[in-house]
Amino acid sequence: MKIAENLHQFTQTLDFMNFTLHQYLLDCEQPMLMSTGTVQQAAAIIPQIKAILGSRPLSWILVSHTESDECGGVHLLHAAWPEAVVVCSELTARELHGFGYTGPIRTVKGGDCIEAADFTLEVVDYPSEVHLQNGCLFYEQQRGILFSADLMLSFGLAEGLTQPAQWQSAVESLPLQSIPDAHHLELMKQRLLALHPQFVAVGHGYCLRLA
Repeated sequence: MKIAENLHQFTQTLDFMNFTLHQYLLDCEQPMLMSTGTVQQAAAIIPQIKAILGSRPLSWILVSHTESDECGGVHLLHAAWPEAVVVCSELTARELHGFGYTGPIRTVKGGDCIEAADFTLEVVDYPSEVHLQNGCLFYEQQRGILFSADLMLSFGLAEGLTQPAQWQSAVESLPLQSIPDAHHLELMKQRLLALHPQFVAVGHGYCLRLA
């Protein structure tokens, strides 16, 4: 389902939890997928991605942190597109072998950028890993899309749905359970307020269209 310009959303709905899990394909010159989904989700979305891209290969797979819905299906995507590069933190890179992944990896940290002809991907440190070690958020500067992983999740059967929001209010209202340490949460808010997104592609729930 196309949810924004050149941005496709794939969703698994968990009715018993009133919850949705999303992956995103940015259809650009070097197509990128945000989150692999679980093994079951990856198997389901691979034919959909191929239908969108046709003969073009998937170039990038973005993984924010080590969790089954973020990287569980990475080995299936590698089998479908062996040259696609996984972009993730050093901690996640060390864990991907346990998910059956043996393909190319590019490790990044906050402040790093990946630049291509039609996208500029900025990395933002995200203390989502064990013991609040840093995973990654990804901000595509040219389109103003922030891939927020689990940070701005919401409940609700939100496939293909968006909500209007003000960026400063959305950031300042992040609860402590999002990052369960007051100091790390404040640093995260400061990092986010330095960005100027127009669209937040959330990992779970309603995406945000920002005024």
